[in-house]
Formats: sequence, structure tokens, C-alpha cells
Amino acid sequence: MTNTDAVPSAPHVFHSDADRPQAAEGRAQGPGDRGHAGHPSSSEGREERAGLFLIEHIAEGIISQLRPKTALVVGDDVGPLTGELRARGVDARGLEISERGIDAMSSDLRPYCGSGQLGEELDRDYDLITCIEALEHLPERESQVAIANMCRHCEVILFSSSPDAFEEPTNLNVQPGHHWIGLFADQGFFRNLHHDASYVTPRAVLVERRPWTTADTARAYEEAWWQAHRSAEGARAGRDQLRDIVAALEAENEHLASALDTVCADLDSANAERDRLATLLVVERAIFESEVSQAVLAAESARDEVDALRQTKLFRYTSDLRRAYGLVRKALHGLLGRR
Repeated sequence: MTNTDAVPSAPHVFHSDADRPQAAEGRAQGPGDRGHAGHPSSSEGREERAGLFLIEHIAEGIISQLRPKTALVVGDDVGPLTGELRARGVDARGLEISERGIDAMSSDLRPYCGSGQLGEELDRDYDLITCIEALEHLPERESQVAIANMCRHCEVILFSSSPDAFEEPTNLNVQPGHHWIGLFADQGFFRNLHHDASYVTPRAVLVERRPWTTADTARAYEEAWWQAHRSAEGARAGRDQLRDIVAALEAENEHLASALDTVCADLDSANAERDRLATLLVVERAIFESEVSQAVLAAESARDEVDALRQTKLFRYTSDLRRAYGLVRKALHGLLGRR
């Protein structure tokens, strides 16, 4: 029978908003809740604080978008996410694939977490299983068994795996995304095309059990292809628009470069004229100072000549005659005036 819900229109929701766990005073207190006191101090390093912030961000995304009542956190170092989910009212459990994670876990979380192999049958079903960066640590055959095991006990799985983390020595089974999607499809689980799981990692996906027929799969593929095609068309249009903008900017840049060359040439010309005038001013100043010096020398020479003339007998005799002449003129003027 054909499944009419081939492509879900919204993320899978486990229960109504009325049933969603609510936290009094912003967060519910529960086992594993560290509150503010458990956060590392500045001396414990920025990297640890960034890691805790990321775990809180993932927990908030799970609560706000998926709203599970029960959850199983699978992976390495599952304590922080298990604690954050429990602090928000989720009955969360953790399954460590490494004894190291159990040893480092806080005592209040250990009753809710255990270690074991993902190939061992789970003891119960869950609303949600998170499997984040875990399966690449298992050999290929064990990872296939683990996926089948998880799919038997959950309808929704939040999954991510690094496709290129080959440098990590504990990664035994690094695979591209389509490899994992194929293994989930073998169990009847398909990607929810409408759920953005990037709050976990950019490569994370949400897979759900879907009794799809070949026609359902084809429709889902076509819708995904069409959405990708439209996105690509939009990207191409944006690229062409940017190319036009860049071309216009390059033309404007050439115009400005030409204008700058003209300004630089004018500036060079002005600097040359300034240098010429400065040189001419120096020459004119030198000529002026030379003429002034010559005038001063001439004045000093004339002064010396006058001083020398005053010392001669002729100058003294001439002075006496001028006085006598003046007296005679004055006397004659008086006589003539009385007549």
C-alpha cells in the first residue's frame, strides 16, 4: 500500500505541547543537572566552556524541535548531553562505547548511564536515540549491527558521523554520508528532508522509520532534487548578479585608477613648478641681498667722503663766507625796509 506521508511536512513530534517537559524557573532540576555551579571556571580553559555551550545548544535543539519524553544518548562521553536532557525533563539514558567515558562521568549521572556494545540488544524502546560521532569508532560489520539494533528500538534517530576524520586514530570506519544513509534505508529509515539538524553538526541528519514504497522514495528524491535545483538556480543567479557587480566595480576601479593617474601627474607637475619657483626665489633673494650689500657699501663710502670733506679747510672757509653773506643780506634787507 502506498504511504501517503512520503515526505513529512514537519519534524517528527512525539507528543503535544501540553505534554512537553517544562522547566520551572527556566530549567527543571534533576539528576545530572549541574546548574551554574558545575560550569568550569575561566582557569579550566575556553575549550571546555565552548564544549559545554555546544552540548547545551544541542539539548535545546532536541527539546524545541523533537520534544522526546525518553531518549538514549549513544557514543563516547555521553554524560554531558544525558545530563542536559535530564535537566530539561527528558527521561534520558546514556550508553558509553568507551570505559573512559564512564570513569570520567560524575557520580550523579552514573545511575543513568552504562557502557556496552551497540551490538547488544537494548533493554527498552525510546522516543529518540542520538548517535553522534560514534559509529566511525566501530568496525564496519559492528556498525551495521549497531544501526539495526537502534532501529529496532526507536522510530527516530538523530545521527552524525565525520566523513573525513581519518587523522583520528580511534576512527576505524570513516565513511561518507551516503554510506550511513544506505544502511538506515536497509532498516526502513529515511532522512527527514524538512528537519534541519545543524544544531548538532552541519552534517547531522534526522532519520525516521518510513514504510516507503519505490514510488514514495522516487517522490522524496524528486522533491529533494527539485529543492536542490532551485537552490542551485538561486545560487547561480546570485553568482551572476555578483559577477555583474564585480564587473561594474572593476570598471569603476579602472576609472578611478585613471583619475588617480591624472591627479598624480598634476601633482608631479605642481611639485616641479614649486621646485622651480623655490629655486627662482633663492636666486632673486641672492640678487636682492647682493644689491642691498652694494647699496650699503656705497652709503658707507659716501658717508666717509662727507666726513673727510668736513675736515678740509675749504669746508671751513666756505662756512664762514656763508655766514658773512647771510649777515650782509640780513643787514641790507633791514636798510631797504626802512626806506
